Amino acid sequence: TKWLKFANTLKLRILVQQSGMTGRTTYIKEKIATTASVGYMGVGDGALVNPGYLVSASKMNPFYNYFYSEIGSSKPDGITYYTAGKDVVDFYNATNDLRRNKFFKLGEKNTTHAGNIFGTPAANLTPFASTSQLGFIQDPVTKIIDPTSMIGSATKASPLFTDFEALFLQAEAVAKGLITTGNAQALYESAVKQSFVYMGLTPEQAATYVAQPNSKVNYTVATIPTELIITQKWAALNGIAPVTIWSDYRRSGYPAGLNFSPDVNKLGSTPPVRLLYPQTELSVNNEQVIAVGDINSFTSKIFWQNR
Repeated sequence: TKWLKFANTLKLRILVQQSGMTGRTTYIKEKIATTASVGYMGVGDGALVNPGYLVSASKMNPFYNYFYSEIGSSKPDGITYYTAGKDVVDFYNATNDLRRNKFFKLGEKNTTHAGNIFGTPAANLTPFASTSQLGFIQDPVTKIIDPTSMIGSATKASPLFTDFEALFLQAEAVAKGLITTGNAQALYESAVKQSFVYMGLTPEQAATYVAQPNSKVNYTVATIPTELIITQKWAALNGIAPVTIWSDYRRSGYPAGLNFSPDVNKLGSTPPVRLLYPQTELSVNNEQVIAVGDINSFTSKIFWQNR
């Protein structure tokens, strides 16, 4: 049953991605109707994978392994290279989001979380020592790693599809009338709660968070419910499912107001809209790749991206 729910939720993701297409609503509703008897992933149904990660070279969680070695020392191209983005840090700060302490740790010289905009000239950057680094939270006394922080631990399970992403998807589908049963607000608040739990926080802390009289978190005061849902999904999937975040932005434009690279040498004013086929695909499936035609990563939109 869980595998069926996983498959249905994956179908729902594909269908919701098409929800901005003109004339697609009937098709989407018909396909969603075929999943009704089994339903979707719910609370506690997250698809997590752990093939037996060990604190040993080449046997650790691959995300953790990118940043840290088996003895806990940082890798120069990892933790010292990637730091917090200003947009998401500002969002967490503006909404009193306790997850910021899990996603990011304070820099050496700052008392509040701070980030930078990629491509910002050096003269305008927040100094590295004052920039929040990615979350790898270790008790200074016991040296025990907090596995619920963003980078987690060497043995932490890898998420394929979290329960909170599944709940955000259902909330959006209900809000858009694509799923005719369920309550969009309840699904949204459940998604936020499960995100808090996944990051090692409590349901009570999540309830306090969504109860704030803030249109960026509170469903009842949100101007556009779908914007709230997708923006909070972005906040929850930070460092967990970047491709999903990118796909949501390509189809919806949410979160609104993101700052992109100010570098004068940038290739486009927006992020890429398309992934290019890798060399392996060109090598083993060349005929089909050629049939697609030339793809420009900044202009060749995928079929469901109509904005």
